[in-house]
Amino acid sequence: QVEIGAKAGQPFTEADAELTKAVGALWGALHVETKKNNAEHFIPLTVDPLVKFGDSNQGYGERAPNRLNEQQFASVKGLVGHQHAPHNTHWDPGAIDPNKLIPIAQQVANGGGVAESTAQPVGAA
Repeated sequence: QVEIGAKAGQPFTEADAELTKAVGALWGALHVETKKNNAEHFIPLTVDPLVKFGDSNQGYGERAPNRLNEQQFASVKGLVGHQHAPHNTHWDPGAIDPNKLIPIAQQVANGGGVAESTAQPVGAA
């Protein structure tokens, strides 16, 4: 499990290019490491067709439309969020666009790097 410090109400794939790059790169690196250690059980660079990333109307609450049941949750592979976990009320990471993460993750998994960040700490000039 990887926790991302962001707000579900502001999907980071729309609001923060640097965080999007960082999360995509982390996903790619985790894919490589888990596959190296266990060729059968690794983190794939996919999003299962059952998994939809929605806003609060689709993800918030235990009976949210995006929420998977226990059997579904155990069977899906790839990227999921709290909004998919059964018996949960959280809806993070929100309505992210996984299609913005997948190419970054694939690039890292294929041995490529990610362009260096141009972000500066708050208050830096």
